[in-house]
Amino acid sequence: MSGDVSSEQHELGALMRQVAFAFAQVIRTGSKPQLVKARDVLDAARRDLYRILADGETDSGNDGETETER
Repeated sequence: MSGDVSSEQHELGALMRQVAFAFAQVIRTGSKPQLVKARDVLDAARRDLYRILADGETDSGNDGETETER
């Protein structure tokens, strides 16, 4: 990957690819109840990701520490 991408970003990208593969498996072989559960999981993940951004924490050169971890 590019030198501008941190190891955390690289790891998140790899995890997203794994999630996409799991999603594809559920779409291909999942039963109706499994599809409903998968939709719930993905909907919760989407909301949680936006919640992370809404919390307003930004990288201020503290190597990923939050206020409570300092």
